[in-house]
Amino acid sequence: LTVRINQLQSSCPADEVTAYLTVTDQGGYPVTGLLAPGFTVTQDGISRPVLSLSYVELAYKPIASAATLDYSSSLTSQTVAFADMKQGFADYFGAMRTDDVAAVVKFGSEVEVTQAFTSDSTRLIEALSAPFDKGGATKLYDAAFQAVDDTGALSDYRRAIIVATDGADNASARSLADVTSNALTRSDAVRKRPLMKSPPMERT
Repeated sequence: LTVRINQLQSSCPADEVTAYLTVTDQGGYPVTGLLAPGFTVTQDGISRPVLSLSYVELAYKPIASAATLDYSSSLTSQTVAFADMKQGFADYFGAMRTDDVAAVVKFGSEVEVTQAFTSDSTRLIEALSAPFDKGGATKLYDAAFQAVDDTGALSDYRRAIIVATDGADNASARSLADVTSNALTRSDAVRKRPLMKSPPMERT
């Protein structure tokens, strides 16, 4: 049998980790009817209990991601880094599935939703090069807060905020604590039906 871990999910301060697994036989066909005692979980050689096991017909759920990009003067002045940032997101948009959606949020001295959520990768890629002249400061936390708010309404999707920046916030009205609190408040809405749960892995 082949066991593939498709995704790990842990929402702080929750005390468990959810793993989405696919079990296939030698022919590549899914294996069903497995029970929790048939699985073992170890961490650094130490056995961890499986708290629950359940099945889903379709493990994949479309993703709504907010690409949040730093267009402050400190980053735009770094020609190579700035180009690499945009190319990285262009590659990401190009690899989206047809039912995934994404948005482009830019920040400098102001925050702008350059492209609202869409599944059109061409529009998303074009938004990366759209003019943005909103000052050279870094409203990182305000932009992240906006991205969390915008994705928060999309309950039919898994949600992700991807932030690219080269430095610290120096202009936001919001704080890191505000962003974290906002994300944790909305985390209940994005929890998925678990396939397997186990106590948390230690972080270093």
